[in-house]
Amino acid sequence: MKLAALTALVAVAAVHAAPTIYTETVNGVKWQYTLLGDEASIGANDEWGISGVKYESKPAISKKTKGVLKIPATLGGHPVTEICNSAFFECSEITSVIIPNGVTRIGEMAFLDCKKLKSVKIPDSVEYIDHEAFEHCKSITSLKIPTNVWYIGGAAFGSCTSLKSIVLHDRLTYMSGAVFSGCASLESISIPGSVKCIEELAFAMMPAWYLDLDVPNRYEIVTKLKKVKIAEGVVEIAQEAFTGCRKLRSITIPRSMLKIGSGAFRNCPQLASTIFKGNVEMYADSFEMHNYHGRVAQRSMFFLGDAPKVKIGYVNNILVEKPYKGSLVETFKNCTIYASYRSKGWNVKIPGKWHGLPIKYNMFNVAFYANGGKGRMAVQKMTYGKAKKLAANKFKRTGYVFKGWAKSKKLAKKGKVSFGNKRKVKNLNATGKTVKLYAVWKKK
Repeated sequence: MKLAALTALVAVAAVHAAPTIYTETVNGVKWQYTLLGDEASIGANDEWGISGVKYESKPAISKKTKGVLKIPATLGGHPVTEICNSAFFECSEITSVIIPNGVTRIGEMAFLDCKKLKSVKIPDSVEYIDHEAFEHCKSITSLKIPTNVWYIGGAAFGSCTSLKSIVLHDRLTYMSGAVFSGCASLESISIPGSVKCIEELAFAMMPAWYLDLDVPNRYEIVTKLKKVKIAEGVVEIAQEAFTGCRKLRSITIPRSMLKIGSGAFRNCPQLASTIFKGNVEMYADSFEMHNYHGRVAQRSMFFLGDAPKVKIGYVNNILVEKPYKGSLVETFKNCTIYASYRSKGWNVKIPGKWHGLPIKYNMFNVAFYANGGKGRMAVQKMTYGKAKKLAANKFKRTGYVFKGWAKSKKLAKKGKVSFGNKRKVKNLNATGKTVKLYAVWKKK
């Protein structure tokens, strides 16, 4: 019995002993790596020994290494499958990295503070990008996330202040908190429906002093994010996910969305148009303007489903989930609510006031164009959610027969009809904009 216990203890100790560090020089660069079975890992991950001693992660190369860095596909005859935690931490002189096919994981803080790193080629074999993997890589301008990546850790690309564009694919299922926070140059982002939750602080913007940006006002919130596209399939936007996105102008919340977290769009003063396609739950502070003293755009919220369920939100740093019954005038500043015809749950007369905010039915105009014909037709008013027949055609064109209406000049020119004469239509526009219909003609 004692011999068996001793054997087991020795086996555990062996597993938790300090990892063996191997070295090999490839193309003039001295590499440090570890082995797990027959596979090589660049650097060495930090781990705890059996005695409670922590073995710190080891750098893969000298921090003085400069220029383009091509990571070897094999070391010591073993395939490289992992970039360990902190492997290239503060390697501030490398400008480009080529990661070989076969690597499946990029470890925590792997490229943290590589401030001159401009480009990274990530192979399709990578599946997992860990926390802070590329945080503070201030020179990266664009990234394409491979299709096999399913996980991106917290702040993985945080404070990449030059990052203008990034491509995400629909195999990605999880992005942790603050994943793109402080990406001051990011102009647009499309979030695939495979990502069920946009986690807290995911795209939150930071003041210039935090990002170490050279601007006149060190306390200015620096952001260029104007366009966010959220695909059907996403069900939650967590707290403060887009806080401080001061140039974000419009957003469409997909039908699949169930919950918008506390402060999710806090201090987004130019968010003039928000379309809610389905029925959502939100908080009284989800769209609040908090201690913001600049200009706030005239804001419109278009609810294509039923009234949202509004909860209280944070009170003294405690999240209160009870229904909110007060005014939203100060938090949803300069906001008008537009309700769909026959939508439920408002519990107020429309037009009127909802939580102190003006509420109206979501109405739009239909304008008719002769497109080569002659005559006049009045603009027709319609309400979103209510079917109505289009006005009868009154235009005439010598030598031609009226076929119907096209939704664009281009379609009309091709003779393609979108709606017939006096056709019953519904929901042609969701945001109160005028719908333009062009007459389609056919020679007699």
